[in-house]
Amino acid sequence: MLRLILLHIFALLLNYGMSAQLNDSQPAKKYQKDLDMFMEIIDVHPEPYQYHSQEEFDSLYTETAKIIEHGTTNLEFYKQLCKLAALINDGHTRAVMPANWIESLSKTNGILPLEFHLTNDNELYVIKSFNEENQALKGCQVLEINGIEINDLIAELNQYISYERLPFRNIQIQDGMEYFLYLLFGGINDLTFKCKKASTFDHTVVVMPEKEAKIYKKTTRDKKEELMAKGKPYHFEKLGDGVGYLAIYRFKARDIEKYKIFLINVFKEIEKENIDHLVLDVRENLGGWPKISSLLFHYISDTHFKTLAYSETKVSQIYKNELQDLYKRYGVVSLNAHQYQHSIDLRSIVTEPTNSVIREEAFYNEMPEEKTNEYDGYLYLLTDRKSYSASACFAATFKCYQLGTIIGEETGGTNIFYANSLRQELFNTNIIFSVSTVKDFTTCFDIDNPHHGITPNIPFTPSVIDELNEFDSQLNFTKMVIRKVKKQVNAAANGK
Repeated sequence: MLRLILLHIFALLLNYGMSAQLNDSQPAKKYQKDLDMFMEIIDVHPEPYQYHSQEEFDSLYTETAKIIEHGTTNLEFYKQLCKLAALINDGHTRAVMPANWIESLSKTNGILPLEFHLTNDNELYVIKSFNEENQALKGCQVLEINGIEINDLIAELNQYISYERLPFRNIQIQDGMEYFLYLLFGGINDLTFKCKKASTFDHTVVVMPEKEAKIYKKTTRDKKEELMAKGKPYHFEKLGDGVGYLAIYRFKARDIEKYKIFLINVFKEIEKENIDHLVLDVRENLGGWPKISSLLFHYISDTHFKTLAYSETKVSQIYKNELQDLYKRYGVVSLNAHQYQHSIDLRSIVTEPTNSVIREEAFYNEMPEEKTNEYDGYLYLLTDRKSYSASACFAATFKCYQLGTIIGEETGGTNIFYANSLRQELFNTNIIFSVSTVKDFTTCFDIDNPHHGITPNIPFTPSVIDELNEFDSQLNFTKMVIRKVKKQVNAAANGK
């Protein structure tokens, strides 16, 4: 089954497909107006020139303006905007294709019926084929695509991708391969892979008709995807005697009250089943709202804690205008409705001076709450390179307060990062520019190593073979750790 595509970009691309408008052209003056608007929106970001100077931005702006002047297409213009956004080095800041560009491509050209795994060493593997015509590719290492070596292909793609850590960049590439092949080649209908298994061979990829793809997705949807589709990104089950497993796929909830009820029922069952070893899983969790994560922490912590150390929000005129417009159209009720997603009083952005910074710390303080079924057993947290944003925040708080043992990979999200994106649609092309407005500092953040993720207590990286066979070796390894802990506890109890 197709993996969940990264938030914002890939969900749009693979759900809608691309339309013929992708290769259409517009008058140069329309592109130029959107380019200028794009550059103005960059000012929303707290530190847009933290990693690349304003001179570098200006140089790329000049280059883009020249391309526009000599004639370009929607696709080439979009790629230039991706380059500009990528200079900010922030996974929450990116250019997103408009849906009306991409509505018809799936119907016209089909889908790329392959699932990939890209290692941190830039080795690309095909781990699944959704049709018989491409079964020869399953398990192969892809050496070239259309004559381009994989290292060169990744280097070419790198300029279009917004990210903080290379492992998270590689996650974006593997999960959004269809999208990126459109950026490189303009289509997916004439792709030739050079692959290696026992020997090296070439294979021309056969795309899958959209109707077949829909049937395939419907019949192969797993429990996780079903829950995500229902707006319930969470799951609990008992793994064995005294062992529980709680997966949180996103720190979001379509209905917060239902999520609270879910937690009540889960910890009631944990107590009833005498579970004293609980595995929390935030692998492939791309984040959400820190306030949601606090609801879970209250069940596993009986002391004060912080979901973030603090945050700094930049007050920009564009952000002011956005909230003022929201207020004019819907009133204070709308601002209050949006509040749960944010870390400051949104109304303060309207009242504070432009270019000032609002520092928020108190919002993240969580005082102890009495829970009827509060958990006090052993805790294990599973992370991977796709644990991002609020998911990395969760791991940071878990580690900072020494709540248990983290097993897995360093998180894709860093210990200091930008977030709370403001989405602005460019007037002529309808490209969406999603820009961070806040700088977040996780609990126990490392000011000297802001690009580091949250490191595990026990490192574990699944192999390509595990991915190919859909074997959860990380969870299996965690079960082994739990068995050892149980043995040690029993030995200590018996005085051995």
